[in-house]
Formats: sequence, structure tokens, C-alpha cells
Amino acid sequence: MKPSKETRRAEGRDQPGGIPRVEARVRTQSRAALPPNLARVNAAAQQAAQTRFTGLLHHVDIAALERAFRRQKRLASAGVDGMTVAAYEQDLEANLRDLCTRVHTRRYRPQPVRRVYIPKADGGQRPLGVPTLEDKIVQGAVAELLSASTRSISSASPTASGQDGTRIRLFRRCIRR
Repeated sequence: MKPSKETRRAEGRDQPGGIPRVEARVRTQSRAALPPNLARVNAAAQQAAQTRFTGLLHHVDIAALERAFRRQKRLASAGVDGMTVAAYEQDLEANLRDLCTRVHTRRYRPQPVRRVYIPKADGGQRPLGVPTLEDKIVQGAVAELLSASTRSISSASPTASGQDGTRIRLFRRCIRR
């Protein structure tokens, strides 16, 4: 167990130096501050549990796609299209604008998932699907939207574990009502 900060200072140990402290990225969605448009969606969901959301696609805008892009791992494997994060970032603004236009005009179609087999300890192989970068970006933006719209529902539900699958099931249940 680590001693408390007060104890460490009292013992004469100074604070770690060297690299200046950079604001840490929040890794969990529950602790991240919501963008204003998603905060309004969350507030509407909290006001009335029976709220039925019928049009949320307009919240998947260029800013949401960029946030989803920034959450991607830089060294992630490319999908069937061979597009890497570094290559996509070369013309990021135009790529995101084009992706947003395709999503809103319903011309966006997910690409096939590249299948890779990973060896298991027992000698077998485990299949792994690698989606394209654009598919990961759209999935991330939609997951952020679903998380904002179901956050109040999932936190009130005794069975909710906070995982995306649970949030999506709760979201579907809200739409059916």
C-alpha cells in the first residue's frame, strides 16, 4: 500500500520532477464531461425515463467523428481497405467531412471485416475480426451517442453493468416502449 501524500511529504520525499504534468485523458465514459449537445440528450433521458428518441443521427457530426478518431489506437491494424490511422490523419478534415456526409446521406456502408487468426495456448486458433478505420470511427461516435442517451437509464437499472452491450439493449428497450 502506498503512503498518503501527506506522509510522503512529511518524510522529505519531493514530488517527481522531469516531465511536466499533462492533463490525463479520461479513459472511462462515465467520468468524461459530455459535449453540450450530448448533455442535452442525457438531460432529456434523465427527465423522463419513458422518453423515446426518434432522431439522434444529427448528433453524429464532424466533431463527434473527430472525438471518435482521437480515441483510436495509433498502431491498430488496418482493415480490408489497408487504411492506417497515420494515413487517414494526413487529410483528416476532408476525410471526416466526407465520412459525415456519407453517414447523413445514408451512403455510408460498413466494409467487410478482415479475419485474422491468433494462435491459442492449446494449439488452436482464435478468430479475430479487424474492422476498417472508418467503421471504428463511426462505431465510436454512435457508441458515444448511445452512452449519453442511456447513461441515466443504465445507472438506474440494477442489472446494468455499464458495458456497451448493456447500454445498447437498454436503448433498444426504450425505443420499443
